[in-house]
Amino acid sequence: MSSLQFNSLLLDISNQLTEKQLEDLKFLCGDMLGKRELEKISSGVRLFQVLTERMKLGADNTDCLSRFLTQIQRQDLAEKCQPCD
Repeated sequence: MSSLQFNSLLLDISNQLTEKQLEDLKFLCGDMLGKRELEKISSGVRLFQVLTERMKLGADNTDCLSRFLTQIQRQDLAEKCQPCD
């Protein structure tokens, strides 16, 4: 997946998250990001940027995001993260 495709995917996912789902994702990312960092995050896009900066998320590394989306009952979004065969 190209960088542009990856960023478009993250934007699409972010736009489909409710506020509660974003809070749930932030909670699940608690071990990867510090509490202060999480408190500053107010959008899915920002959460994904921070995860990408920390090398926890990337165009070829979406397993964690897919797992988290499944855990918050957004299987539809998790499936978008799966590589196309």
